[in-house]
Amino acid sequence: MDETPSVRALFEQMVELEAHERAAWLARHCIDPALRTAVERMLALDATADAHLLDRPFDDLLGRIAETGDEPAPPPAGTRIGPFTLVDRLGEGGSSIVYRAEREQDGVRQQVALKLLRRGLYTPAERRRFRDERSALAQLRHPGIAQLIEGGIGDAGTPYIALELVDGKPITDHAREHALDLRQRLRLFVAACRAVEAAHRALIVHRDLKPSNVLVTPDGTVKLLDFGIAKLLDADVDATHTEHRAMTPGYAAPEQFTGGTITTATDVYALGILLGELTTGRRRAQGEQHTPSSRIDASAPAGALPASPAQTRRQLRGDVDNMLLKATAEEPERRYASAAAFADDIERYLASRPVLAHPPSAWYRARKFVGRHRGGVATAFAFTLALVAALAIALWQARIAHIQTGVAQAQAQRAEAARQFMVGVFENASPDESGGKPISAHELLEKGERQVDAGLHERPILQADVLALLGQLYIELGDFERAGRLLARAGSASEADGFPADVRVRVLLGMAWVESETDAYDAAIAHARDALAIIARERLASPESIANAHQLITQSLIGKGEQAEVDALLARHLDEDRRALGEHNEYVADEWLQLAQRLGDLGRYDESEAAFRGAIESYRSVFGENSNRVAHALNEFSNMLDDKGDLAGSEAALRRALAIRTETVGPDHHDTLTVSNNLLAVLELEGRYAEALPQRLALLERAARTGALHERDLVSTYNSICRDYRELGRLAEAEGAARKALDIGERSQGPRSPWRIGTLGQLGRTLALMGRYADAEASFREALSIMGESETGASPSIGFYRAELGSILRLQHRLSEASVELRQAAALFTASVHPNNPQRPAVLAALAETQLDAGDAARAQATARDALAYARRAFPPGHPQLGPSLFALARADLALDQSGDAEALAREALAVRSPPYPADDLRVLEVQATLAASLAMQSRMAEANAVRAAALPMLQASTAAYARDLVARLPAPDATRARP
Repeated sequence: MDETPSVRALFEQMVELEAHERAAWLARHCIDPALRTAVERMLALDATADAHLLDRPFDDLLGRIAETGDEPAPPPAGTRIGPFTLVDRLGEGGSSIVYRAEREQDGVRQQVALKLLRRGLYTPAERRRFRDERSALAQLRHPGIAQLIEGGIGDAGTPYIALELVDGKPITDHAREHALDLRQRLRLFVAACRAVEAAHRALIVHRDLKPSNVLVTPDGTVKLLDFGIAKLLDADVDATHTEHRAMTPGYAAPEQFTGGTITTATDVYALGILLGELTTGRRRAQGEQHTPSSRIDASAPAGALPASPAQTRRQLRGDVDNMLLKATAEEPERRYASAAAFADDIERYLASRPVLAHPPSAWYRARKFVGRHRGGVATAFAFTLALVAALAIALWQARIAHIQTGVAQAQAQRAEAARQFMVGVFENASPDESGGKPISAHELLEKGERQVDAGLHERPILQADVLALLGQLYIELGDFERAGRLLARAGSASEADGFPADVRVRVLLGMAWVESETDAYDAAIAHARDALAIIARERLASPESIANAHQLITQSLIGKGEQAEVDALLARHLDEDRRALGEHNEYVADEWLQLAQRLGDLGRYDESEAAFRGAIESYRSVFGENSNRVAHALNEFSNMLDDKGDLAGSEAALRRALAIRTETVGPDHHDTLTVSNNLLAVLELEGRYAEALPQRLALLERAARTGALHERDLVSTYNSICRDYRELGRLAEAEGAARKALDIGERSQGPRSPWRIGTLGQLGRTLALMGRYADAEASFREALSIMGESETGASPSIGFYRAELGSILRLQHRLSEASVELRQAAALFTASVHPNNPQRPAVLAALAETQLDAGDAARAQATARDALAYARRAFPPGHPQLGPSLFALARADLALDQSGDAEALAREALAVRSPPYPADDLRVLEVQATLAASLAMQSRMAEANAVRAAALPMLQASTAAYARDLVARLPAPDATRARP
């Protein structure tokens, strides 16, 4: 049977006919009265409207046609559309009306933005294409993109689309209302570009980017709306060539008007228009040739510009102008190749690096290099300048402090010689010497090494002093191998008779620093104590060296695990060094940080927080608000807040640290990626796996491009990706990530490396959910075997893995073995970890289920109640990790005939597990089995049967042995009691 033609198809055929032929043709080919009326209205408009009417977007044309007839009134609040009930109208356009709508499933109410398309889909082919596009777009998941929840077609053929309801304001309004400066606006815009980039990777082009589709939530998160909706609206035409186009003319690229190919460059153009409006306060007209900075209007509304008109012109002139012109070029091939390339160029600008949009120029690149000395890639320059300044101060102090003495004169001469040496190194790093090419920190230090060997071999004391200085700079860059080599040379030279004591102290402390960082703790302690002995013996006035030695000793003792000695030293050292140096000193700040970390380890969180704030304030007073030392302290502060259970505070600390790292060392630096990784870990602790996963994948891609992550970091990242996939029910992808981590770890560290332990745990949990219990058991036993080589049997980590092994044994009905593992694990956790430890409730919940399977329901109920109490302390309401404890207690209550309590717990467990887990995940199905049983026990058989009917087919389709256990727990259709 032939498909009914669409309004568009009929009109396009009719418009080619002569006027006297149309009526007869229409009578033969357009039987549906509604279609015939719509086509006749289009023909009438075509005959009377101006010649450009049909060049307008098709959806606008449909709106005009509707205006000429009796368009059905929009549905009122309370109308049911698919599974949703309309609440109120949010807005409307030429192609659709948007409502706030809601639905309720299993006691959980969900609010969405429901878009009703004005245009119906009448033919089978149209409906099929709509469903295909809807399915594709539903897979697009990114924290910066409002999620397409579902879509469908109403009884009258009208499509509807349910989207995540976003509470936010257009990006331009947000920038204006908060009076954001240029850097803040650019960072917001980069977030929008990254979201567009994610969609482009999924082969989806937006085609209608504009401020109203780029919202900023109250917490500053950028959310893109309607991603791919234009594609749904055009579902009856080719995916890349559109004859009638859904777009907004002010933001549309030239090819959207001319019928050219729609590519990612189309979205880049719209992003360029959007950025121009965000930075200049006005929308750039198509074909405009002036630079954006030259068109800034002094009459712009308050907040529309990032600064005063004159300041904004200066800020945009040059790089920003060039980036905007490149993004909005008429020809697609002259634009940025992708949204990612656009974002990368903006990030280069924010990091004071040369941007790709600027014409190549040696002077331009040299100027950018100089601009980065404020902090950026040339971190070593800042350290060197600080040391030169310190040497100059030392010179001045030496001259005014009894310069007539031989010691003071020698120190002054060495200080002056060292200063001149470092000035020579900087002269060799000038753009003239380097041919205008940027010089990295490593290259600068390598120049210094060569000059030491060439120019100071006849002055061994000065040579040793400068070698120690260069070694310390290499430590700052994380190059411990080079640092150790230079400091070892300095150490050998400094052992000669008559060598100055102050130089010997500096060399010893540099050697201790390298040794402490490379886990050679005994050597570090010995060298630091040797330095203290020289200071005391020679009566050197060196309070900073004393503080440095104190810090290195306690750091090494912590590394050795000698906590009792550390606790005795920390407070005493801090008190001594504060009296000698005052609060505003980097060594005092370091000691505050050490004390804060130790107090956190002891669970004394309020004292730890006070110490962290002391450290951060000291770092700020010495190095400035945006220093890397502040970022490091904030990162460590977040770790303590994680342990305390203050995840919101931890997230805030990490976001501040990330902003500092990005500004000072750039987005692709190892330290920046480390903070990014830690921030994502907090999102995962909060149960925000769907938000964390795409960012982890993007982080991995960035690291692969830059090589900034070490192999150990890669293993950790793949472990986290495995967990995110697993918590979202994507088990095959989770297994693949875990095996990738195992491959990297084995290649770099061998098959018995401690790196392997975490990965084996992630793999074992994943295999257990897949029903591969023997493989999961093997993973946990291998992990425990490796752990036993370096840890005692009483360590919490061994206890947790024994609990995981016990759970696997229980699923295999090996209850006696499972009980042994779980009882010992629970006893260990009760004795040795803080009550807020997030692993404790999982261990107790697993023990409770084993007790229940063994027939001891009363004891299982008591254990499960403890598990849930601990879980509610460790996790916020609604967190997925509340699920195991809720489920264990629901089962125990059901076994003890407390069906009402069991039902309430099961419903809460279902709410925290679905989402993020999909409907066929065993973690969802096990809760449904218990819910059905509790309803049957209350003789509410209709409800029980409904839950049973939904769960049974998915359980029968599962290959896991546990699924058969769950089938046995389901109540029979006529049952009044059921197994727990």
